[in-house]
Amino acid sequence: MTKKINFFSVLMMFFMTNIVLFAQTEQEYFNTGNQHFKAQKYDDAIESYQKALKINPKFAKAAHNLGNIYYLLAESEEAMKYYNIAIKNEPNDAAPYISRGFLYLDLRKINQAEQDAQKSLKLKPDAPDTHFLLGSIREIQNKKEDACKFWKMAAGKGHALASEAVKNKCNSSTKIVEKEEKKKLKNPNSAKDFIKNGEQKLEKRDYQNALLDFEKAIQLDTKNGQAYFGIGNAKFAQGEQDEACKAWRKALELGYKKSKEMLQGVCHE
Repeated sequence: MTKKINFFSVLMMFFMTNIVLFAQTEQEYFNTGNQHFKAQKYDDAIESYQKALKINPKFAKAAHNLGNIYYLLAESEEAMKYYNIAIKNEPNDAAPYISRGFLYLDLRKINQAEQDAQKSLKLKPDAPDTHFLLGSIREIQNKKEDACKFWKMAAGKGHALASEAVKNKCNSSTKIVEKEEKKKLKNPNSAKDFIKNGEQKLEKRDYQNALLDFEKAIQLDTKNGQAYFGIGNAKFAQGEQDEACKAWRKALELGYKKSKEMLQGVCHE
């Protein structure tokens, strides 16, 4: 006698199988989070990374990226929390030490920033971000010669912000105009002033506000190649390489020759 098939049981089996098939993995949530992060949809990115961490609480890269978002949002406590989680779960990855080092630097906890920089240096001696961090620490310590040494090391590896630091702070003529520039930058009213403001914000990793300043400079002077160069640097720092290359091309088109080295080093042109 043929056994009668229970259609309801078959249907339930199909339904349960497809739940498994359609369930997202932590890596898929992480990839989605990266897409949102790149698009500056920070709330959506946070949600995706947290889902990845819910599936795998030891997913260090997801925790690190959460820390980076909260850093950009100026939520230091949350940023520190997730950097600590990333370091705890992946103690041999240099990247979260660098990020936490910059956060400590912003909080003026210089000793802790130095410790993270040295740890990163030990793990990955050739990381340009580490050299840029060490240069920034030395600047606060009023050790300009050492700061320039580290910035030049980072710039030699294609670090855009380090290149700007070398240009703006390691030139002997900088001291002569420094006081006057600081006075002017409090109340920017020219394209040059907005560019300087933007460059200062880049150094502080305040990329969004830096972009606003560069865009204001372009509104005042539509053919200012240096402003487009600044936009390229900000976009590159945010991980938007295609947009960065586009801005650098425009800068070169307008005659800002420094863009050429970025196009060659980063965009391979």
